[in-house]
Amino acid sequence: MRESGRISENAKKWLEVILGTLLCIAIVGSIRPDDPLLLNLHFPWLILLPMLFALYYGSAAGGASLALIGGWQWIRDLSGASPYSVFPVEFMVGCFLVVLITGQFSEIWSARIRRLSNVCAYSEDRLVRLNRDYYILKLAHDKLVQLFATKPSTIRDALIGVRKLVCDLGPLPSFAGGDALLDLLVHHYQLSRAGIFRCSGTVEGAEMVASTGSLEPLVADDPLVQFALLKGAMVHINARDLESVEKSRYLVAMPMLDHDDVLIGMFVIEDMPFSMLHEENLTAMQVIISYFVADIDLSCESGAIISAFPSCPRSFADELVR
Repeated sequence: MRESGRISENAKKWLEVILGTLLCIAIVGSIRPDDPLLLNLHFPWLILLPMLFALYYGSAAGGASLALIGGWQWIRDLSGASPYSVFPVEFMVGCFLVVLITGQFSEIWSARIRRLSNVCAYSEDRLVRLNRDYYILKLAHDKLVQLFATKPSTIRDALIGVRKLVCDLGPLPSFAGGDALLDLLVHHYQLSRAGIFRCSGTVEGAEMVASTGSLEPLVADDPLVQFALLKGAMVHINARDLESVEKSRYLVAMPMLDHDDVLIGMFVIEDMPFSMLHEENLTAMQVIISYFVADIDLSCESGAIISAFPSCPRSFADELVR
């Protein structure tokens, strides 16, 4: 299609040159039949026609127009209808030089304009791409700002908070710190309904020690809870090998095991924002809860040392047990 358009444009150009020249010759010949080339005037006005074509279309078009004028005059000389005694060679040579210079000027500046147009088109394309990339970067930046706004601290900060929480519980910590742990998780991960239950080797008759939202007692036969006990680790509703997931009332379930792999508690989430329910946050919650259970288990053993030596710092007693 581009080639056909270019051919039609060239045909239009040459048709304009030929018809324009013939029309001008006819008009001048009808007005001044005794001087069709306007040689007797103070200025050779007929030279303007091929010069304009040379400026507009290049040297070839101007030369073609001049060739038509010269050919028309040569035919009149051969037929004896020319008002001039001799063929105006000097006029034709002068016109040819003017057309040649004019055409070269036109072609040089046309090439420069095309080059500048290509540079401008490339710059415009680059600007559009930069604008699009900048917009995408702005969206990514806004998303990061939103993520940091909803998740203001890191896992390290959360672990430091858990460590301080366990240390504040005294020499014989237990699930008494469950409320503080759950508050910490709610603060970091925006839990709507979640709870921590104390267990004694089994989830039957589990005692709720901390909860947020209107959480009901633990459903021991819930598919997600049973699957978590089977895996011995945190599971969630996206687990591929979990069957009957639509029957579970929980989103996340995690058994809390001591160093002997004895079940001492169960952590469940019934509702939380969908945007926060992803692998990174689930892993972080598992690390925090495991760290809490490990510190409680460790502090129970170091409590004997603190009881025997009340002035012994808690951190030193924990290191001795380790």
